[in-house]
Amino acid sequence: MSLALHTINGHPIPFHNQIRSAATSRLPGFIEGTQILAPHALQQLLQWPCHKIAMPPRRHGSAWNSFLIVPMAPSAPSQPRSDAGTTPLPRRLVVAGTDTGVGKTLISALLVRALAARYWKPVQAGLPPLSPEPSDSQQVQTLSGCPGSAVVPEAYGLQHPASPHWAAEQEGIVLERQRLWPPEDQEHKGLVVELAGGLLVPITRHLLQIDVMAEWSLPAVLVARAGLGTINHTLLSLEALRRRRIPVLGLVLNGDGFADNATVLPQLGRTRLLGHVPRLHKLDPGVLDQVWRSSGMASWWPATASPSHG
Repeated sequence: MSLALHTINGHPIPFHNQIRSAATSRLPGFIEGTQILAPHALQQLLQWPCHKIAMPPRRHGSAWNSFLIVPMAPSAPSQPRSDAGTTPLPRRLVVAGTDTGVGKTLISALLVRALAARYWKPVQAGLPPLSPEPSDSQQVQTLSGCPGSAVVPEAYGLQHPASPHWAAEQEGIVLERQRLWPPEDQEHKGLVVELAGGLLVPITRHLLQIDVMAEWSLPAVLVARAGLGTINHTLLSLEALRRRRIPVLGLVLNGDGFADNATVLPQLGRTRLLGHVPRLHKLDPGVLDQVWRSSGMASWWPATASPSHG
């Protein structure tokens, strides 16, 4: 991706309606405000290496200069970085997914166990008797081995296994925004918040889940399928998070992988690959301990690699 910059007599030209204010996304091609920046300033803003290519002056004898800024993509961090242990990632976070059924509950259980964190599912859709499956809260407690006191009750529990807005309508329940707020901090305790379905799932017909999440000021771990077909969903999800200035801790791939996804997704998505969890045929706390280490996730939270709930 590249961004063409133009100057007159060495002075930047503002493209008032062509430049979007999205500097925090640090995506090449988007810079803050309406003022075109010099190449070195653009590089500093994006925190990305850039090449500058000068083009011949044109435009009716005026001293127009055109520059092509070509950001150079870094190599993808498909393996845990050697410096990952220097600064552990936050232990209060949101587990989001590119879609429903991508493995958010498994990754949530993994994080709850490894970080000795509490767990909260704001909206649970699909409870008995309409769903034969245990709730996500029950599954996390079973898989992580955490005590019941570590599982914060859902703000809303809905029986219909469907989008929260529709399930609530069928049951005559009004989902109130003010009730969807993460639990208070507890000293030395992490918190794992698991969202419902994909990021843009509607809570009501006028409110998206991601917009509620944006109010929490919590960083996100994005869970995506590792296999073929995941690139579009993952990049769109990362874009949606960044457009709302939600910090992204990184990406966790889940399931059988396609050869290049672990490389191309961190590269194009401009994010970390926190780990790859393979398809698991057995699930219990002991297996989760092994996966925490073998997936590479332990290197991002090294100070809490083997905690226990107490």
